[in-house]
Amino acid sequence: MAKILGIAGTAKNTGKTTTLQAVVRFLREMRTGVYLTSIGYDGEEVDTVTGLPKPKVVVEEGDMVATALPLLKASPARFTRLEYTGVDCALGPVYSGVATSPGRVVLAGPLSTRDVATVLKSAPTERVVLLDGAFSRLAPMVLADALILATGAARSPDARRIAAEMEALSSVFGLPEHAGYAASGGGNSGEAWVPKDSDFLTFAEGLFVDGQDLDIVSGVAGALGIDPSQVAPAPSSPMGVTLCGEDMDETARPAVTVQIDGVVNPTVFLAMAEKVAGVIAGNSRRPCSGMRYEATPRFSVEFVLDHPVHLLLSGDIAEWVGALRKVGEMGFRVSLKRRTELLGFTVNPFRPEYDPIRNAYVALYVDAGEYLKEIRSITQVRCTDIVYEGTHALESWLVEADLAGS
Repeated sequence: MAKILGIAGTAKNTGKTTTLQAVVRFLREMRTGVYLTSIGYDGEEVDTVTGLPKPKVVVEEGDMVATALPLLKASPARFTRLEYTGVDCALGPVYSGVATSPGRVVLAGPLSTRDVATVLKSAPTERVVLLDGAFSRLAPMVLADALILATGAARSPDARRIAAEMEALSSVFGLPEHAGYAASGGGNSGEAWVPKDSDFLTFAEGLFVDGQDLDIVSGVAGALGIDPSQVAPAPSSPMGVTLCGEDMDETARPAVTVQIDGVVNPTVFLAMAEKVAGVIAGNSRRPCSGMRYEATPRFSVEFVLDHPVHLLLSGDIAEWVGALRKVGEMGFRVSLKRRTELLGFTVNPFRPEYDPIRNAYVALYVDAGEYLKEIRSITQVRCTDIVYEGTHALESWLVEADLAGS
């Protein structure tokens, strides 16, 4: 199966297309074939909101593209070996083809994960798929092996906010893959994974509204053979509970593993973990000093969440940093059923602003050097401005992820 690199912007005008073009140029230099496609519609001449010009997606001879057939026909580039992918999008049937001459092309594809997966089946294994998509249509990025996110002043001119979001996104994508799933070889193939452990609980409807956590708390209590009504003060209370004793070995099998499929909200997830911790603390055999309780090995719990993308579809992204830290402090392990590697962030100083006198948007910029410097002073998450600094860092990410061949 072809390797898939997702490129998404955290907001409009954050430089996603500029990043895409830089990746394409480097892969061409490295003699790595590309397969360009999109989640939804992209590549228009001007921004649909601001009316400002947008960077163009330009293909060269040999590049492979999957987009709506009318857009292939309208492109000044010429294409051969046209094949129907079996999927239609809002602009027509999606066809793949190989460019025989250079030219601009508009990318358009389906929105559903299932249809995007069908389109990607037509990608030859020797090519790198470049899956273009906005943050608002991020769901199909679960198919990607790796991801680059474009952010910047159009998202927020406040470097502190951008750094906080980068930290949160890095925390979510940096969660480890669950050992059982990794050993099964499922990866991003979409193959079903059915663990054989008798103490494995699955909740398939996500965790994003109040009340969904009740079944999880009672299920964990039942699996551990403890009384769900016997509850010690929750860790978030003024006299908080901390589960103490030996830390759970990273390789040890927990007493119960809880798989939560679908969308997960950070606030609801933390509230659920606090309730589970309270039930465990209330049933612990002996207290430690003060209001601390010992968690015996039989009370160890691991939460397996579906995919990083599913953790970003509900609630405030920035809340994940605190939620994951607090859940870890309770003695719980958090892992993923499937992973996509976040390679890094490209940062764009461009900030469109509406001018009421002109009745139009104007192109403004924050100071590129100062903006990037401030972001880096707050977070160690790797990022680069590919216009201000050049593309060397971006290219190193691609080589490190084994996406650029020789």
